[in-house]
Amino acid sequence: MAADIPQDALAELEKVVADLLEAATSGVVTQVVPAATNVLTDLVDVLTVALGGALPEPSRSARTPAP
Repeated sequence: MAADIPQDALAELEKVVADLLEAATSGVVTQVVPAATNVLTDLVDVLTVALGGALPEPSRSARTPAP
């Protein structure tokens, strides 16, 4: 049984993974931790939905801004 994960949640996860890759290759170490935190936040959101929960709004607004 496949989970019905909203496309915007998957698109956001793809975006923050791309941001993490960019931060990791930028040479600016201070950008990596916030980007990794955002990946983990979105990954938890997607897994929550996949396991039958609702997409938590607070975690989306709690994203860590890059310095």
